[in-house]
Amino acid sequence: MGDQSCIYTADQKVISPEPLKYWEKQLDSALFGRVSRQYIVAYQHISDLKHNQLYLAGLKQPILLPRRQVKAVEAAWLDYLRFYAQPL
Repeated sequence: MGDQSCIYTADQKVISPEPLKYWEKQLDSALFGRVSRQYIVAYQHISDLKHNQLYLAGLKQPILLPRRQVKAVEAAWLDYLRFYAQPL
């Protein structure tokens, strides 16, 4: 959204005057990742990653990842799962 960001939470949508670059610096990179030019996601909400399609819990449409980002996103998500996810 230009110099603004649209932040989606479980129950609301907030427009921030700050760009994604600002949020990328503010958020903990172990918990959040910039997966494309348009999206920063919380790793805890990733439900699946197939090829270059990233699925978030509660959303039907996947986020399409740039092919060059797939391995980095997958590695960051697996690191998150290894260190932060609670065992079943």
